[in-house]
Amino acid sequence: MKSSLLFTAFLLFCTCIQAQHFAGNYRGDQGIENIQVNIQHPVNGEYKGNMSDGKVSYKLVGIEKEGKLTGSLYNSQGYLYFSLSSFSGRQEMVIMQYNAYDQPVPSSAVKFSLVKTTNVQQTPSDNSIVQKKEKSVYFNGVKATSEIISGLEQMYKVKVMEGRYWYDQVSGLWGLEGGPTVGVILPNLNLGGKLQANASNGKTGVVINGRVLPQQDLQYLQNLVGYIQPGRYWLDAYGNAGKEGGPVLGNLMQAANNTRNNNSGGSTFYRNNYTGIGGGSSGGTTYVIGSDFSYIGGN
Repeated sequence: MKSSLLFTAFLLFCTCIQAQHFAGNYRGDQGIENIQVNIQHPVNGEYKGNMSDGKVSYKLVGIEKEGKLTGSLYNSQGYLYFSLSSFSGRQEMVIMQYNAYDQPVPSSAVKFSLVKTTNVQQTPSDNSIVQKKEKSVYFNGVKATSEIISGLEQMYKVKVMEGRYWYDQVSGLWGLEGGPTVGVILPNLNLGGKLQANASNGKTGVVINGRVLPQQDLQYLQNLVGYIQPGRYWLDAYGNAGKEGGPVLGNLMQAANNTRNNNSGGSTFYRNNYTGIGGGSSGGTTYVIGSDFSYIGGN
């Protein structure tokens, strides 16, 4: 009986070590010592941290799966995919860009080694404080209550990460405050205040639903429809668009269809790994799909 209890305790100890072995402070190996990575102990299975090369900083969020820590690095400019593997006390990090469908692009992979410098210490009481701490989440400059965050997480089966976001209630587009569009969710959600003109720090002079587009958003649209003259425009959740106060001039989803007809048979689809929510169009129908909901309409 005693040996059985000792063996059980040993297994539990090993399980705890395995579940937390990615937590710590790291620096880049020879020649890239300027890279610094900090990873906190996981809370409810989710790791959080930061990465910096001395010039650009990213927030880090990921989960452990099959011996690897995988997830996203993000800042106001967008997202990158990362994976972190441990080999004999050394760690290999791989970073990739996402494509238009939020899938990692292997051809963009950058690999480098990290060396763990210190372990992150955390007592059970610290962990309890982290779990009970109210999340700091803002939508259009207004802090979301814990009830709103909980409602979003339960409805869409995703975890809302701390940060400051902009959200366009008319089109459903959203992004990190100061940055371009990151994804699309359902429109008309009661999130935050009024969408501000400078939500994306845009300087293009093209305004959609009150938000001045940054160059990344404008370039994407111009790839679909050609040159867009500076001015004020509206865009709805079906992809219909026009000049502010005027009629429909075109449909962006149909324009995306036209650019992909030869390869996709007239259908488009976009999925954001951050939310697990996708949207697209097919056969004159537009849709937004989550893990347990859908929103479908005709053009």
